[in-house]
Amino acid sequence: MKIALDANAYSDWKRGLRWMAEISTADEVHVSATVIGELCDGFACGNQEMVNVTDLERFLADPAVVVNPVTDSTARHYAALKKFLRFQGTPLPENDIWIAASCMEHGTLLLTRDRHFGCLPQVRVMGPEA
Repeated sequence: MKIALDANAYSDWKRGLRWMAEISTADEVHVSATVIGELCDGFACGNQEMVNVTDLERFLADPAVVVNPVTDSTARHYAALKKFLRFQGTPLPENDIWIAASCMEHGTLLLTRDRHFGCLPQVRVMGPEA
């Protein structure tokens, strides 16, 4: 199974709160560049930035972890999602649209605790509304 982590899923996993089984049994664990940016921003606001960055770098170096860059394909998925959301009248945070676009591009199941991803039937989600 190919899964993707939202920033809150990574944080929950690091704290031992959730997602242990899903992450440990996944064939591939995808992390988008957008999620890495969100995590690093959060780390910079805390008092253990270097520890958290080192832990993240160690995690990203794991052979089962795939870092997804933002590509022209990601951008096309993003545009399609933005159009869909505009038509539905259900805006989402911009970063979450990019994360969803990455999931569409790579065919991954998104682990998140954000309920608003339920507005996107194009994205497979495991979380509060799954």
